[in-house]
Amino acid sequence: MAIRKAVKTTQDKFISGAPDAEAVPKQVEVKGVMRGNKRQISLTLSPGMLPKIDQAADELGISRAAWISMTIARALKSDNH
Repeated sequence: MAIRKAVKTTQDKFISGAPDAEAVPKQVEVKGVMRGNKRQISLTLSPGMLPKIDQAADELGISRAAWISMTIARALKSDNH
């Protein structure tokens, strides 16, 4: 007969396992590779978008990645996310 170690659970895990416990939203898995304090991702764009993005970034004197990041941040802020 094998000896089993006692299962350690936290109070929160125990309480959340109760039948009347409130549902906890699932954590979203964040994909990508960490590069410093940012996460590198892969992005696929239609061929016609890339020259327009590059032009917009050049007009502001920033990189393509900076322009994309800034534009996404603005869109999320305006949508109150």
